[in-house]
Amino acid sequence: MRLLETSNARAVIMFANEDDIRRILNAAKHNNQTGHFLWVGSDSWGSKISPVIGQERVAEGAVTILPKRASVDGTDRSHFR
Repeated sequence: MRLLETSNARAVIMFANEDDIRRILNAAKHNNQTGHFLWVGSDSWGSKISPVIGQERVAEGAVTILPKRASVDGTDRSHFR
């Protein structure tokens, strides 16, 4: 409901855990806001399906970000004791 208080807000950027993402999407669904918001999410959302199961329509069109990960030579855990 707080997102709706700003009438011109359309994009929601979420860096949240899976449970919070599910709750926010569910709230949008129950408040008949499917298609109202553009969702931008972190890898907690983009790399997993569980946050959107049963809420696919409200999450449709979301943009998620999954940073590229790479190992850097010389940074294994044995060097950080």
